[in-house]
Amino acid sequence: MLNETPVIPSDSVIKPVIHYKDDFSGQHFFMVLFPTGFTKSGEVRNQLVNFTEQNYKLEKLEVNQMVFDSERQMLLVKQFEKKEAGALFVSRLKTYRELQSSFPPGTLLFLVTPENFTSFYSLKDVEGYNKYHLEKY
Repeated sequence: MLNETPVIPSDSVIKPVIHYKDDFSGQHFFMVLFPTGFTKSGEVRNQLVNFTEQNYKLEKLEVNQMVFDSERQMLLVKQFEKKEAGALFVSRLKTYRELQSSFPPGTLLFLVTPENFTSFYSLKDVEGYNKYHLEKY
């Protein structure tokens, strides 16, 4: 009995602990996560595209929409040369009331480095990255 392997119920999910990298000197992406059932996702994407075109014409930012998981969709804006440029984008975005009011409840906004994005996206670590983002950004 002492050396038996513990039985883990088949319906439990063990998530690995992710240690995100604290290198903020390089490029960053901006992410918007919102519920999949939100019917106006195309409108939100269009408003975000309009915002970037009006305010960041020279930076030639790219806005992509994708399915994140069965519960959420993602808008990804890339890319900013540094954390500070991404933070300025978020600050300006928060003053754009038309877009802010169109986000559904449960929407999350994040800045992320490309390396951390790879870990976040592949493991769908919303809770862990949210905690990390609140501490580091």
